[in-house]
Amino acid sequence: MPAPTRQPLHRSHPPPPLRVAVVERHNHALEHIHLALRRAPGLPSGAGWTLLHFDSHPDLACPDPRLIPARACFQPRAEWPAATACRRRRVGGVGGEAPPAATMNLYELLDVSPAGIAEWIVPLQLAGGCGAVEWRKPAWSRQFADGRYEYAVGVRRPHGEGEGATSFLDLSMEAEVAVTLRHAYYLEEAECAAVETERRGSRPTQSSVAENRGSLLLPRDTRLVVRTVGLPSPMNDDDDLRRRPWMLDVCLDHFVCSNPFLTEILRGDDPAPRAFVRALRALLSAAASETSRYARNSKRRRTSVEHLEDAAVSLRLWLTEFLHAPAENELRARLAVAFEDSVHGMGLVEELAAALDRCERPVEVAKAAVEVLPWIDLPQDDGEEGKGRDVLGARIKEFRTELLQYLAERQNCGSGRRQERPFLVTVARSVDDGYTAPEAVERLQREVLDIVHEAFCGCCHTQENCIKDDGAEAGKSVKALSLMGGAGCKCELLRDYGEWEGLTEG
Repeated sequence: MPAPTRQPLHRSHPPPPLRVAVVERHNHALEHIHLALRRAPGLPSGAGWTLLHFDSHPDLACPDPRLIPARACFQPRAEWPAATACRRRRVGGVGGEAPPAATMNLYELLDVSPAGIAEWIVPLQLAGGCGAVEWRKPAWSRQFADGRYEYAVGVRRPHGEGEGATSFLDLSMEAEVAVTLRHAYYLEEAECAAVETERRGSRPTQSSVAENRGSLLLPRDTRLVVRTVGLPSPMNDDDDLRRRPWMLDVCLDHFVCSNPFLTEILRGDDPAPRAFVRALRALLSAAASETSRYARNSKRRRTSVEHLEDAAVSLRLWLTEFLHAPAENELRARLAVAFEDSVHGMGLVEELAAALDRCERPVEVAKAAVEVLPWIDLPQDDGEEGKGRDVLGARIKEFRTELLQYLAERQNCGSGRRQERPFLVTVARSVDDGYTAPEAVERLQREVLDIVHEAFCGCCHTQENCIKDDGAEAGKSVKALSLMGGAGCKCELLRDYGEWEGLTEG
């Protein structure tokens, strides 16, 4: 009788440790994401993966075309002529400092771009397979209203360039990244693709359909889902997003956020400039809503998006004139009529004028506001909420609830255990840029890492108790990669900031 054949043992190998990369500047997360994408098994090439993004800022700006050609998004490690980029900056009036090198790759160009910290997600939408961004924002972030936005990211065809680009290799150096979303976030920076045709079968919703996909080269459909933390989601049909592979990104300014451009306006002990900033932000927020509503409403659609861009620019010009001469009634009226409801517009203008009059140094405040007007409506937590209690603790607890709820939703929609875990976690400190308060950053980083460790490992009560830092003593050469839980821990920590900045491997 022949001996029975021994059946091979099929052992399931545990997944590799979940990498948790901590960076200083948020755009430095991009290199870690590209590395994870190259190593992540089984990422789909169709619908793509989802980015769960906790931040005070959407970080969805298109790369500055004066600095970064569209091809760089497809070839991030290729070298691009930095001298050409800086010449473009001089022509555009953005900067003009000498380049540190003759050529730069995408990561280096983002470092020298004035808005580089906000330009790192769009390259992933265009060339990195990111099919959806779920932005969880704090209450003080108002760049996008809660809701769903569907649009396309692609390459704007340079004037006179042919139709036949089938690959990024066909793109010229002048080709630039653009989107089809008609929203003030893009219109003011002329990042929305030129639209000459009406939307077909459209309905006026908060979402913007990818109506102009055909005007872009190499378009990629994408979805943006925006929700304020602590509020119920208005969407109930996003199970497909929960079934996709995903990654988690957290900026520490999600918990406490400063606008570094307001320093000169708010200096001193006078509380009136804070009221002035709130009034100015309210006016700009209302103006942005007007611009976006014009862009979405097909019955009032203008023939070209350039008119919308001109309207947004004109509004800021009128506002600049008003700040220089706030007592001029003609200027007030001209600014107010830019709103569909001119009575409401005049109320906002009068409130702004009254707030400026109450300032101890109104001329200095007005001049400082004009200087930083393009950035004055960036998110700012004015610190007025919950004085005398642990506001940070409450916000950290809210983040934990949101993350665990997200994981429960993924489990309930049948994504499978392998998809419950992200393929990467990135944490941005954002202290050097002035957005996260220096006195809060260490606590925030420690507690966010604790929550990540609890959610995806749980081998110990807190990450702090089981973390290993090779070379933590002062003066010792530090190995950047540290195990978050020692033997058997499912997470590993990579520090890419401070003395470890620039390291992507241990």
